[in-house]
Formats: sequence, C-alpha cells, structure tokens
Amino acid sequence: MRPYAKKSEASACCIWIVRESYMKNCKAEGWVEIGRAAFEFWANMSPKVERHPFVKQAEHVNSAYLNKLLEEAGAISQAVV
Repeated sequence: MRPYAKKSEASACCIWIVRESYMKNCKAEGWVEIGRAAFEFWANMSPKVERHPFVKQAEHVNSAYLNKLLEEAGAISQAVV
C-alpha cells in the first residue's frame, strides 16, 4: 500500500465487489441507479459484521493484483537489463 494513501475500509475495490454482488438481485436499471443502490446498501451495513466478507474479498483481490503488478515490474526490469 502506498504510504501516503488513506487506509479506508470502503476502498474502491470493496465498493466494486459490493456493487457486483448487489447487481445480481437488484431491480434497478442502468449503471447510475445500480451504483447508487449499491452504495446505499453498503452505507446501511454494519461496519464490523456485515461488511466483513466484502472487506476480506477485497483484500484478497487487492493482494493478488499487487503480487501480479510486482511480478510484471520484475519481468520488465529484467528485460531492460
């Protein structure tokens, strides 16, 4: 994680995962309505209990992303040398 970045439970990855999960059962149409409804869904969840599975999934996705990014950066630096 970048040292200057704020640590927030509601990271973009978390919100994206909630939105994808919410889309399966959402009756709203259009990206804007679904995004608003998913945000309201997230805002009304209890921070420690109901959000926990989404936070864990977001941490897993973010960790996999960062590992892949470091792997690619290493491959690029080896190709340049």
